[in-house]
Amino acid sequence: MSEYPYNYYPPYVPAGAMLMSKLTVQDIYYASYFTKPYRFDDIYVAILAKKMGIEPFHSEWFRFWKYTVKDIHDPGYKYLIVSHDYEPEELKKLWISQKELGNA
Repeated sequence: MSEYPYNYYPPYVPAGAMLMSKLTVQDIYYASYFTKPYRFDDIYVAILAKKMGIEPFHSEWFRFWKYTVKDIHDPGYKYLIVSHDYEPEELKKLWISQKELGNA
């Protein structure tokens, strides 16, 4: 593909959520001035990060899929930062449980 000339993408965070320091955001912003846009935003951020020498790392508290447990007192709920694929009623129950635990 002429749009991306390399065989592999740099390490990236797939279509989820990212947490960055202000300095990292600034570095990525400035790198974007010198980098051709790419159609996939998560890959584009990875390309910018690689140019700036920033390497992403994984946290188990960022979940691409729904975090499910039977007990709301599971420590996973306390530390969960992001999770996807909830139905509206599930999300409402999760929010209520987080409020009850003092996390929201």
